[in-house]
Amino acid sequence: MINLELWKPNPEHPGYLMLDRYATKGEVFDQAVAALKAAGLWDALDYFHLTRDWDAGSDARQQPWPAARWVGCFAVEGDNEGWYIHVEAVGLLDENRLTTDRRELVLMGKTFDGLTVAMMIANALTREFYHINAKAPPERELVDTALDQLLIAYAKGERAGHVEWEDIGHAFECAKAARPGRYEVLLQELAQDDEEAEP
Repeated sequence: MINLELWKPNPEHPGYLMLDRYATKGEVFDQAVAALKAAGLWDALDYFHLTRDWDAGSDARQQPWPAARWVGCFAVEGDNEGWYIHVEAVGLLDENRLTTDRRELVLMGKTFDGLTVAMMIANALTREFYHINAKAPPERELVDTALDQLLIAYAKGERAGHVEWEDIGHAFECAKAARPGRYEVLLQELAQDDEEAEP
C-alpha cells in the first residue's frame, strides 16, 4: 500500500490514531518503487522518477505530497517511441481545502514494452494508492503464463525443425525480452523431460 498520510497514537485517546504528517514526495516515490518491484513490473520500466522541480532542485524529495482530492495513474503515448506512465495529484486543494481543477505531475516512468504493460503499471499503482487488493495484479501472472506458453511452443517447434508461423519469430523475441533467461531454463526443462521419458 502507498500511504500519503502518516499516523501516530493519540496520547489523549488511547487506542486511537491522529494524523502525524503528510508523506513527502520522496517517501511516496520509495513506496511506489517497492510496490512495482513486488508486483514484478519494475524491470519493465526504462526509468521511473520524481518529476524535476527546478525551484526545489535536490530538495524535491523533501517536499510534501501535494494536497489533492485524487491520485491519477495512467499511460500516455511517448512523443516518438515508448509509453509514459503518469502519476498525478488531481484536484489540488486551495487554501480553504476546496477542490480545484488544477493538477500536478509528480511521478513519471517510461516503458518500451507497449501499451498493455504501461496500463498494467498504471493499474498496479492505482491499486496501491487506493489500497484496493494491494498485491501483485493477476494480469501479470496471466501474461507470464502466456509468455511461457509461447516460449515452449517455439522451443518445441524449433527442435522439431518446423516453426511454421510467420509472426512467431517477432513474438518470440518479444517474449524472450520480457522474460530474460526464461527461454534457456525452459530448454533445460524440456531436455530433462525427454531424458525422463526415455525407456
